Amino acid sequence: MLGISLFVGQAFLYNAVCFIYALVLTRLLGVPDDLAQWSLLPIASGNFLGAGLMIAAGVVEVFLGADAEGESLEDIATPLSVDSGTTE
Repeated sequence: MLGISLFVGQAFLYNAVCFIYALVLTRLLGVPDDLAQWSLLPIASGNFLGAGLMIAAGVVEVFLGADAEGESLEDIATPLSVDSGTTE
């Protein structure tokens, strides 16, 4: 239920940004109609780039991720506060 509500909220806000952004450009700022549509290109490309980066991060995690289920943090990596015994 939470996932659906977040998805619907995001879709509602995304549509509001896309439609209102073009209206603000054309009616309030006086941008010609033929140029207003191209101003949405950075928003759309950012959405595709963000999704692509999230997919790439998931693939990287599959290959490089640590098996840490049920493990203590100290068992996975040595804490930085531990003295390594070396002197400088």
